[in-house]
Amino acid sequence: MKIKFILLLSVLGFITGNSQIVTRGSAQLFVNEGALVYSTGNIAVDNTTTATDKITNKGNIRISSAGTLIGSDSNDPLKEKFVLVFDSESKYGQLIIDKPTTGGTPTNYITVQRKLPDVGPYVYFGTPFQNYTYAQFLADIGATNIPPVKCGKGDDGGGCNYILWTQHPIFVWNNAKYRYDPHQFTTDGFTPGDYHTLLKSLFANNKFDQTISFKGTPYVAAGTAPIPYTNRKTAPVIEIGDGKLNAYGIYYYTYLTDPFTAGLNSSFTASTTEATLNAVDFSNRMLYLMNPYTSNIDLKALTNNFNGITGVGSDGEVLDDTPGNGFGHTRYNGKIQLATVSNGDLLGDGIKLRYIPPMTNFFIKASADDLSLDLFQTTTDFQTFKSGGYSSGGGSQFRSSNYIADKYQLNLILSSGDVRYGNTYVAAGEDLITGATNDSEARNESVVGNITGIYTIPEAETGGVALGYENTKLYINVINTDAAKVAIPVGVSISNEDKGKEFTFTSDLRINQVFLQAKGSTNFDNPDAKFYFHDKKTNAIIEIDTDFSYSVTLNESVSDRFEIFFKETGLMGNDDVLALKGLTTVYKTGDEYKVRFDKDWEKADVNVFSIVGQLISSEKNIDTQNDYLLPIYNSSVYVVIVINSITGEKVVKKIVK
Repeated sequence: MKIKFILLLSVLGFITGNSQIVTRGSAQLFVNEGALVYSTGNIAVDNTTTATDKITNKGNIRISSAGTLIGSDSNDPLKEKFVLVFDSESKYGQLIIDKPTTGGTPTNYITVQRKLPDVGPYVYFGTPFQNYTYAQFLADIGATNIPPVKCGKGDDGGGCNYILWTQHPIFVWNNAKYRYDPHQFTTDGFTPGDYHTLLKSLFANNKFDQTISFKGTPYVAAGTAPIPYTNRKTAPVIEIGDGKLNAYGIYYYTYLTDPFTAGLNSSFTASTTEATLNAVDFSNRMLYLMNPYTSNIDLKALTNNFNGITGVGSDGEVLDDTPGNGFGHTRYNGKIQLATVSNGDLLGDGIKLRYIPPMTNFFIKASADDLSLDLFQTTTDFQTFKSGGYSSGGGSQFRSSNYIADKYQLNLILSSGDVRYGNTYVAAGEDLITGATNDSEARNESVVGNITGIYTIPEAETGGVALGYENTKLYINVINTDAAKVAIPVGVSISNEDKGKEFTFTSDLRINQVFLQAKGSTNFDNPDAKFYFHDKKTNAIIEIDTDFSYSVTLNESVSDRFEIFFKETGLMGNDDVLALKGLTTVYKTGDEYKVRFDKDWEKADVNVFSIVGQLISSEKNIDTQNDYLLPIYNSSVYVVIVINSITGEKVVKKIVK
């Protein structure tokens, strides 16, 4: 017998008193996607029947504080009696068990079927079970031949050097020590909420590439003490700069990151000083956690509307519900997704990061030392079946007061064919800040080395790149809506294997956290709120709406070819020279003067003379794909001569600075 629960209350209604849902005589109860089953009594699997007697949940089941889950056979875990199925990126079964009013916690077995988030040589893991042992874990993943423990995990590293450290299969993130500790799997169980990284190569015959049946007793809110945000600059001080090593001989700069650090204009490297890191609170007040529940958790409810929080993120599997563009519902691994907090609103990946799925990792950056995260509270107020994104209407506003200025958000997406290479955000608001970097922005730490991706560069208040921030790559960039003609540079990194491909820029637009597509709009209601995309090589200027698409072939990485404008294009005005398509010209942007080359030119020579004929600068064989910044700094009159290196065609311009 199979009973299908199709819609909320359509079959069961409310189960009141001590009523139970019980399987009988090899019955198989199946809960469909989107269905909600709520029981004020028990949900039980009749343990006297065969192994086929089970409940399979692809929807949502909630058991009130008056009931519990009973009857699963923990002595015979191969009989998967109660199963939560993580079927796909947007479809997975959830279970919430309210804290029993009689005290204690449920002690019954369930099964969670899912793949683990897979990132290169590692997978992420966090248990949703109480008292889940290492032996259970090995049985669940089918692994054999695990290396023995090599070293301890005390404050001094337990005598563990780098070589021994790398031979451990499981690491647990230590929030108090800013490091990964080897997980002592011979003695330690897995604690719900702990963030583990597993080295796949050390697990022989594992099933990490398959759906795994994890079995255990579901964790229920236990009311333990809140987790404090650690300040590494108070006793005991943890110094991470000046090439410091942790207790295991690992350089901090090789693994510590902080995308929410404002003002750090380069990556954390071996030469970064402690003073530089302290000045910007780099990697300070960070918490790395895993969702310990068998349901989503709501970060908005969890952190009291994000008071005192700078940003949130996840580098495991995070829902990407961007509408249109053929992507739909996807979770993509190895992609750090971020949201920053601005006066009660979330910028960037706010919709995706509000709801964290079961067994998924996330991290939080705090702005003060006296905050704590009540992740294991006695109530289940922050546990939810809701999920964010376009499928639920995109209505999450993240508002904490009666009036907060609107945020106009652009999500610019880079793809080639069916492959998505990443995205970057630009937000405009009257309370946001133009220029350099600030706490509402987040750095892009995934576009490094030979990796294809997209990012923006901190802009100067007068437009163009902010001085000293040429190498800073942003994931979230913000500007003030009153800023005039500010150009935000857009960079594209192209890997060696992707050179020569045709890439397409697309977008989704949001007013605060609402997708315009969900409203049936193509652009913002405010006529002054418009984004423009500018290709400086072709001089193409396109207003960005919900149907925006621009394709171009790229043979190499570029950082000075594309830019984004808000409100107006910034190419015309009293101080600017209009750059016309098909011409080589000189134009002004802010306090800088640049040469824009004819699209048909390949190489050029640029000579700058003073008004009396003195040669100021000369450069030959300039790549004409990007605009050329003229080395003009002092107030004077200059003559610029631009020559086509191949044809000899000459353009002469006079500049009065």
